[in-house]
Amino acid sequence: MLFDNIKHFLSKTIKDSYGRDVGQLICINPNTKNEVVSLKLKLSDRNFTQFPIRYFRLEGNQLIFLYDWMIDSEDLIKEFTLLSKRMEALEGLLSKGEVSKEVYDELNNIFSKQYDTLKEKQESLIKELSRNLEEIENSIKELNIALAVVKMQRVLKEIDEETFKSISLTIQTGINKAIAEKKDIEQTIQRIKNLSTKPIQHPVVDSKKEGRTEQPLTVQVID
Repeated sequence: MLFDNIKHFLSKTIKDSYGRDVGQLICINPNTKNEVVSLKLKLSDRNFTQFPIRYFRLEGNQLIFLYDWMIDSEDLIKEFTLLSKRMEALEGLLSKGEVSKEVYDELNNIFSKQYDTLKEKQESLIKELSRNLEEIENSIKELNIALAVVKMQRVLKEIDEETFKSISLTIQTGINKAIAEKKDIEQTIQRIKNLSTKPIQHPVVDSKKEGRTEQPLTVQVID
């Protein structure tokens, strides 16, 4: 992302993908190639925080802020996908007799260790996403309670109609955005859970040529 592509967002309020305000963009930090390295925002709580550029995405004419769970999920899916392709390619080379059993075993061992690391990341991320989901569900519950209270105050004429409309619209908008995020997190959890292993059946290599006697562990990404 280049400085010239986003400089017009300076002093503007940056929103997340659900339309919620995140903070005001007050500084863009580019490198010597004019590539943006990080952005500094003045958050709604008056704190000033600098975020790496990976926390932002250009969508049309909007600069969108991304949360940790969004970034970590996409990174993990990409890593699983790449590892799957590499392991499948290695299987293909072995089945065609283009690599020796010794080379195959060495690379397969490396890939298996990488897979174990990704599985640990997968489990950790699912726990994090589940915590986020619980927080959002609690937030939705609290907003619905607040909306019910406002409706009662309206019935009892403790607040006027104009005030009720303004407050109820704000609360309902918050509920709708929270529900949208909840749905996204639920879908992301399912995508992450679907990153699993499945043995790949390939042609048996001539044992005299390769001396192969076992089937290796291989990753297949289900998206």
